Formats: sequence, structure tokens, C-alpha cells
Amino acid sequence: MSEANTEELIKVHDNLGAHGYGFGFEVEDTTETTIVGHSGRFDGISANLDIFTKNGYIVVLLSNQSAGIAPLRQVTRALVHRLGTPQ
Repeated sequence: MSEANTEELIKVHDNLGAHGYGFGFEVEDTTETTIVGHSGRFDGISANLDIFTKNGYIVVLLSNQSAGIAPLRQVTRALVHRLGTPQ
């Protein structure tokens, strides 16, 4: 996929009525990076994908609990923040 198409995919499209959402991805700007990803849950399972676009990290969380991802997501984001950008 071209760089231009990738940028369009992960850019926020507020005109579509979903604030903070690109084409199929949640987009969150922080002071250090932009986090692009998606999360979801169903009875007995939950998952989260975080792509830290400026740091180069990708974190995938899978849980066999409906609400198991939320605390893990906070911990992994804090860890990536502490790690910073790889040299």
C-alpha cells in the first residue's frame, strides 16, 4: 500500500461522524506519538491492537475475559512511554 494511502487510512475523518476514528482504526494523538489501532470484546474475550506510529512499537493484547484488556492496555501504554523511541 502506498504511503499516501496509508496516511489516509490512519488519518482522523471527523466528517464521517466518528470523532477520533480513521478508516477502520481508532486514532489517538499523544504528546509522544500517534496510536492507531482497534479494540473489541465479546462474552468471554477481548482484544486490543495499538500501533505506535512514531515510536515503532506494535502491541497486541488478547484476553479470555470480557473486560480483561482495559488494565493491560494502560500498563502497556505506560511501558511504551517509558521505553521511548528505539535507537
